[in-house]
Amino acid sequence: MSPFKANHRQDPRMEFEMRKKGKYKGAEKFAERMRSVQEEAKAVLQKVQKTMKQYADRERGEVEEY
Repeated sequence: MSPFKANHRQDPRMEFEMRKKGKYKGAEKFAERMRSVQEEAKAVLQKVQKTMKQYADRERGEVEEY
């Protein structure tokens, strides 16, 4: 999920992939920053998901079958 979609619940109207390399340095820098933010957000979400699962499993305890 892109940071934009995470914030606005929809995909952006533009792509972050650059079609012409080298022509717009600012756009390349922006696209690279967006990729970096997305990777960082994904890593944080995975870490939080793991922590939440550990907490839920600890609180849940064993299930007895009859």
